[in-house]
Amino acid sequence: MKKIRNILICINLVFVLCFLAALFVPVERKDTLYSSTDASIYDKKSMIPKLGAITDSRDAEIRFDLYDKQIYGIGLYFCVDGTDEEGEIKCTLKLNDQVVAEDTVTIRELVATQSNTSINETELYLKTSEKQSGKYTLLLQGENISPETRVALYGSRNADHMLSYVNANSDNVADIFYSLEVMEPQHPYIWMTAMILAMSLLFSYLIYSDMKEKKQ
Repeated sequence: MKKIRNILICINLVFVLCFLAALFVPVERKDTLYSSTDASIYDKKSMIPKLGAITDSRDAEIRFDLYDKQIYGIGLYFCVDGTDEEGEIKCTLKLNDQVVAEDTVTIRELVATQSNTSINETELYLKTSEKQSGKYTLLLQGENISPETRVALYGSRNADHMLSYVNANSDNVADIFYSLEVMEPQHPYIWMTAMILAMSLLFSYLIYSDMKEKKQ
């Protein structure tokens, strides 16, 4: 009986340590910091504004400020008009004019996400190495895109957003649909480890009580 009691104590100590680790040791996970994805004010997809045009000769920029955050990625809502699926868009993230992350998305990939009834997000993986502060610029550059293919971004001209979209070679500044994801310390396992610990303590009590009764 003493041996089993010691085993139960050791098991519960392990679960206590797991609970304390879940409580005090954070896990870095992506979290949406800012987003603007509500297109419900438009009755039809065809009514949603298509902002700007990204071509081989026309770039676009997305500008925003962040304080003490590590970026994970940026979700954008691309629109592709045309049948030629060749080419790609190079996405370069800069902080205070220094390149901190890059990603590339092909026109073929964008076409695959298109829907007749809804707009779909394309996530750009632009994870930075650490938490930083400053003025960010996401540069979108077309490469080998057919002149007959138009790549734009869905958005709204009526909303006030955290991200500003500027189409190069144009004075137009408009608001786009987007989601900005950052890495945040979280404690996702607290409730799970607490439940396991509680069940372990309960079963240990029942087992020990049963053994004690049988011994008597």
